[in-house]
Amino acid sequence: MMSDATARVGDTASDLAAKTEKVVQEKIDQGKPVLRDLQASAGAAIDKAAGLARDASSAGIQAVGQASDAIQGVAREVGSKVDQAATTA
Repeated sequence: MMSDATARVGDTASDLAAKTEKVVQEKIDQGKPVLRDLQASAGAAIDKAAGLARDASSAGIQAVGQASDAIQGVAREVGSKVDQAATTA
């Protein structure tokens, strides 16, 4: 009797382990496409962020160039006014 019960417990445990393994493998297989989609989305987000950073850098460089041009223009204007004031004084 005890050996029959032990055998049944062993069989039940073995069946449970096999079913658990199957369920776990199915869940892993179901999750693989989701993981691939997440990886693709992350890659696209990284590419977009890199593009935005390049655009921001270009815009910053352009703004610095425009500011430099404006400062030079103001400096020329001030220099011209100083020259005019000096010649009329």
